[in-house]
Amino acid sequence: GAYRSDTRFSSGDVFRIQVLDGKVTYSRNGSVFYTSKKSADSPLQADTAFYNLYGAITNIIMMTE
Repeated sequence: GAYRSDTRFSSGDVFRIQVLDGKVTYSRNGSVFYTSKKSADSPLQADTAFYNLYGAITNIIMMTE
């Protein structure tokens, strides 16, 4: 529930949020731009905010292992 990081993006960019070695990593087009300092707790949640009237998220896949 707290702001952690931001990154620039363009239409067509692919974002990935995953847990690696207990830490949550955030990447854009395969490049990690933030890694959590705390271990991940379950259940995981994702949230976003749009600052553009025409913003959209497409092709979402949520998986658990």
